[in-house]
Amino acid sequence: MNDSQQNKNNPHLLQSLVLIFLETILTFVLKHDRIAREHAKPFIKSKTTIQFNTFLPSEVFYVTFDQKGILFDFHQPQHIQAPQFIIHASGLDLFRILLTGSESSIHKIRMSGEEHLHDEFRILLSSLSLPAVTRDWKNWLASDDFSTKLPKQSIEPLFKRIEQQRSQINQLTIENKSYQFDLKTLEHKYKLMSRIYAVIIFILVVSIITLLWYNFYN
Repeated sequence: MNDSQQNKNNPHLLQSLVLIFLETILTFVLKHDRIAREHAKPFIKSKTTIQFNTFLPSEVFYVTFDQKGILFDFHQPQHIQAPQFIIHASGLDLFRILLTGSESSIHKIRMSGEEHLHDEFRILLSSLSLPAVTRDWKNWLASDDFSTKLPKQSIEPLFKRIEQQRSQINQLTIENKSYQFDLKTLEHKYKLMSRIYAVIIFILVVSIITLLWYNFYN
């Protein structure tokens, strides 16, 4: 068999080895890293298939999410008519994302298809990057607690929003008490003025009656 026949029967040997390596590593991460597994739930639940159109190098491959992990293939899976969405990105950007978690590279990739999954997939890519995985290595290697713990940077904005809401509630409470105090003050002034007016009217009535009586009998 000549070299051209071997290449025809064994296409993309190097790329296949790379995909097998990535499939093994990323599946291992999804099984042991709780944060990545949590972000992958929507894709695993719907068994999402994503088509990657890459350049530098130019290649097309498919990624399918399954309960067993992530499955890579150069051919579209037979059980689907079309992938849920398609990603266009350079191989260099994908490498940077997995190795460094580069935010600029994550935002460079273009997606088409189910738009509600785009942001979730970008978050998933970030959680699959080497820095994100190593940041929580103690949790997924040593911890037996399977409850999901969000990264600190994901919790801090939530704490800030809670603190802002708490401050707003405290401010509204203070304003409400101030309004109640002002209302009670106005009610007190109203009652006082009503009594004063009643006394004044009573004095005027008595004075008028006294004056009329005095003039009538004198």
